Amino acid sequence: MNTHILPHSRRHSSPVPPSRHSGFTLIELLTVIAIIGILAALVLSGIGMARKKAQQVRCISNLRQMGVAILAYTDENRGRLPGPVALNASAKYYSDNTKSFGYKLAPWLGIRRPEDLGSEEGIVPCLRCPSRPDMDVPCKTDSPEPS
Repeated sequence: MNTHILPHSRRHSSPVPPSRHSGFTLIELLTVIAIIGILAALVLSGIGMARKKAQQVRCISNLRQMGVAILAYTDENRGRLPGPVALNASAKYYSDNTKSFGYKLAPWLGIRRPEDLGSEEGIVPCLRCPSRPDMDVPCKTDSPEPS
């Protein structure tokens, strides 16, 4: 019995020829960069929309807070409203102007009056627009005064 063991002469062939280096092509890199750019744009627009929604929610909260304060003021002042509020009214209130909207509503808005703070001026945070915190006059209008 003559058994010959044949040497294993066949090698497994690989799909990539040995002369070619494995790596990324320029097209693959550009595709990945484009996808990352698109994802970044989506994330940034989502952040902007979330910020805008948060400002809207804060504005609604401010309006509700002012409404509750006005009702509380009215209850304690025999049905009188804390007005009038002038066009171009400011978020600031002063100790020498006890008729201002902010001064009258301060106790019901949970803020202290200027004289209690040792100051002549106070700010009513809920009278400032969350979208425009730099604006001192949240009610500014170009409309003429009512006659």
